[in-house]
Amino acid sequence: MTEPSSSSAALSLWLDLSSPLPDPGVAVPETLEDDELHAEGLVARREPAEPRDAKPAPEEPLDLIERHARERLRAWVVGAPSVSPQVGRFTLLRRLGEGGMGTVYAAYDDELDRKVALKFLHPAKANDRSAQHRLLREAQALARLSHPNLVTVFDVGRHEGQVYLAMELVAGRTMRVWVEEQAPPWRAVLEAWICVGRALVVVHAEGLVHRDVKPDNVIVGNDGRTRLVDFGLAREVGEATSRPDLEMGLTARESHSGSGPRLRETITRSRAVVGTPAYLAPEQRMGEPAGPAADQYGFCVSLYEGLYGCRPPGPVSEGLVRVPEAAAVPIAVRRALSRGLSMDPRARFPTMESLLAALERPLARRRIGSLVAGGAAAVAALAVAASWARPPAAAAVMPCASAGSEIEAVWNDGARAELERTGQLGAQPVLQAFASEWSTVRREVCEATRVVGVQSEAALDRRVACLDRQRDRFAAVVPDPELGDANVLAGLAELPAPRDCTLPGVAEAAGEPPPPQLRGEIAAVHASLARAGQRAIDGRVDAARAEAAAALAAAQTLGYEPLIAAALLTVGAVERHDFRAEPARAALERAIDLAEANGELGLKEEALGQLVRLAIDVEVDLEQAVGAWHRNAATLRRLGVSRDRSAGLLASLGLIQRLGGRLVEAEISLRAADSLDQAQGLRAAPRRASNLRNLGNVLADQGRAAEATEVFEHARALDARNPDGSAIWQTTARGDAALAEGHALLMQGKRVEARRRLEHALAEYRDAFGPHSTQTADAHVMLAQLAIDEGRVEEARRHAEAADLAFRLSVGLEHPDRVIPLSALGTVAYEQGRGEAAVQAFDAAMLLAERSEPAHSLGLAQHRSNLAEALLLVGRTRRARALAEQALAVMESGLAPGHVDLAFPLRALGEALLREDEGDRAVTLLGQALALHEAQPSYPAERARTRAWLARAQLATGDEASARDQARLAAVELDALGPTYAADAAAMREIARQTSTVNPRSGDPAP
Repeated sequence: MTEPSSSSAALSLWLDLSSPLPDPGVAVPETLEDDELHAEGLVARREPAEPRDAKPAPEEPLDLIERHARERLRAWVVGAPSVSPQVGRFTLLRRLGEGGMGTVYAAYDDELDRKVALKFLHPAKANDRSAQHRLLREAQALARLSHPNLVTVFDVGRHEGQVYLAMELVAGRTMRVWVEEQAPPWRAVLEAWICVGRALVVVHAEGLVHRDVKPDNVIVGNDGRTRLVDFGLAREVGEATSRPDLEMGLTARESHSGSGPRLRETITRSRAVVGTPAYLAPEQRMGEPAGPAADQYGFCVSLYEGLYGCRPPGPVSEGLVRVPEAAAVPIAVRRALSRGLSMDPRARFPTMESLLAALERPLARRRIGSLVAGGAAAVAALAVAASWARPPAAAAVMPCASAGSEIEAVWNDGARAELERTGQLGAQPVLQAFASEWSTVRREVCEATRVVGVQSEAALDRRVACLDRQRDRFAAVVPDPELGDANVLAGLAELPAPRDCTLPGVAEAAGEPPPPQLRGEIAAVHASLARAGQRAIDGRVDAARAEAAAALAAAQTLGYEPLIAAALLTVGAVERHDFRAEPARAALERAIDLAEANGELGLKEEALGQLVRLAIDVEVDLEQAVGAWHRNAATLRRLGVSRDRSAGLLASLGLIQRLGGRLVEAEISLRAADSLDQAQGLRAAPRRASNLRNLGNVLADQGRAAEATEVFEHARALDARNPDGSAIWQTTARGDAALAEGHALLMQGKRVEARRRLEHALAEYRDAFGPHSTQTADAHVMLAQLAIDEGRVEEARRHAEAADLAFRLSVGLEHPDRVIPLSALGTVAYEQGRGEAAVQAFDAAMLLAERSEPAHSLGLAQHRSNLAEALLLVGRTRRARALAEQALAVMESGLAPGHVDLAFPLRALGEALLREDEGDRAVTLLGQALALHEAQPSYPAERARTRAWLARAQLATGDEASARDQARLAAVELDALGPTYAADAAAMREIARQTSTVNPRSGDPAP
């Protein structure tokens, strides 16, 4: 018999779920749609124009200058007068330079009496509508901006079908050339790039992102001014990444009616990487939408290159970026660059303005007298640039100098001393890291409003309120001397990261901030809710329930709806921890409704996360889990990308996929969740350990027992970092780990080690939940399977009966999970030869499964296979064959080839066919089943029984030699299982005796 595990007993459905992150393991093609992005030639160089002997290939379209030269030659030949080339009101003078996208000419504006730069598309791209669209995007982007460090656009038009821009003509050179030629000191380089940063501040304030910041797109003018150029890739923040109509080559006018800004349109292929690779932020390389943080990354790569003479080694995951030895640049600049080069966009500075503030401090208010050595009129230009600069750093930070110090009321020398007194040293680094992050974020959100001015007062209030809730929940963890290190870390793992309070959805909350006169009382309720949540995590559920109920009543009295939503969320979480499905669901759904009504997306996302786990862990309702997961994912998209929350969402997705039988997808999701959690360090260790145990279960489900054991050992190593404590959650974690490892060892045939781990799991569960819990029942079921494998059927019966009693007392007779002990009872009855009892137990399990599982689920197929075997034992072959065929069809489509579980319906169907005189087919199927068992050292009783039936089938088809060999082996295996299998072993010895006295060729008795 196959013993369905907890996952097998759950509902099974082929889900069509998509991950909120890029699919792990799938390489993102680095399609460089703009590999042509080199120096654009808005610089009026001193060098002569390109040699006239460098003629383009005959098949290439000629540019305007080449065409005019040919026309002038033709006019001279025929004696006609020569005319200067004209583009509207502009007279072309010479070609300045070109990139892969366009060519830039010096021209004279006849009407306004000034020199300009005309930027045309390459002749080869003249008919490329998407390229035309990009050039017009650049014009529109620059037209929206006005800043001394940005190039000015004067006009846009078409000439002979080609789109052009008329722009400011700057005498100077690119930043790259300036640094290479002049080798300026670090202060000059830093000043120059700070001016570029000021331009980016204006760009971002207009809701735009440049997306290709690099030294080649910055001009250092002879007038001393730096200018940021090339806005062909600029987009509005939050703009979509693809438009199918434009991918097919349609213009915006052809693809839709009406008109609108071109910056709202896109010309980039889906998931294409745009920009210059060396300066792309990691999220751009992944094809994800680029926000202002992407410009910050490119800016820092460029500044690093200018200061140190080489590009940085790559994104920074932690610590400081490596720099060349003997670098004279101050450490403060290196720190700022390290943050700006962070792998995670959220770890960078919140705004470009805050990055510039950090870079200005080392300058000590000094300004470089001249940006370009030998350049004229630099002082006047710098005076203009200075008018755009922020006030001195010391004055700028004053309004927020104390912001972030509020955490000291919670995390201070007294709290640290208390931890040392109680021996909770393992949690101290994690607490310190959380407090430091909270303080940093609190200061940054203050500066965004009070210093930089890019954030409204309302947004500041909402983010501060979010951080205050985080601090209250943090306070519930820190001072409790009853909590061991493990419990402190578990509480911290439940907290969203402080950085999540900077997500866009937090600032966009629609609800009103709390009335000032109620803020003290609201804070007290939040503190009470935080204590209740921590007590639930610690297993003090009754105390948690009482405190949560009192907090909810207080919130309802105050009448502030976001607070009521937070209270309902805590009530629901407490009830979920106590496995009370109905009150948990009712509270969580009310919390979700109130949070949505008030725009509290963070609260809503947390409540939906609790709802997903409720459906998976307590209700075992896959349909509810899928629905809640999709709602959760949609809310997280509205809230903003969060590493912590995305990891939780992926972990839940993995559990759903496992319950649905999608084991490969479940493995991918759980590994992706672990990768995200790993980057969080020790704070995420409890969650990582839990996810790794789930991953181990998935690997075991796939028959990859050795890999599963390695994963379980990794999870145990994470748990081992925390000293033992008496908390219920830690006891449960140890029990879960022992149960999972015992199962994996059992699958490898290591029964001695498996028994030790499974008995340890049973003891842990009894300590935590008592003798009559579903957790205790799970351990009993696994021990029953082990006892069957060892031939101790009576011991297996005791474990199976104990499991069924625990389920009946804890969840009732009709709970879907009761299929687990029923299957165990049926297996024991089968092994003891009590056919009708086996049929009764397996039939009851199948009926429960049919009420809750889809018709083609793997779990239901296993129950059908079990019942088929029992029916064969009592001679009901016809129904047994039908059930076995149904089970085999489903399991072959849902399991990997070679999975040992396929052996069970194969054997049942082979036995049924043999009873119906289809011996040849029976031999084939029974041979396949035996091969699966021999490849997997688990289920020794099933292997011996399958071998015995194969011997009977071979004997029935006249293959006495093969029958004799298999019968002898079967007898040995059955004898090893003990007296329960003595009759079967005797039957096999009889077959071996009969076939050994017959001449295998003639059928005559052997001499």
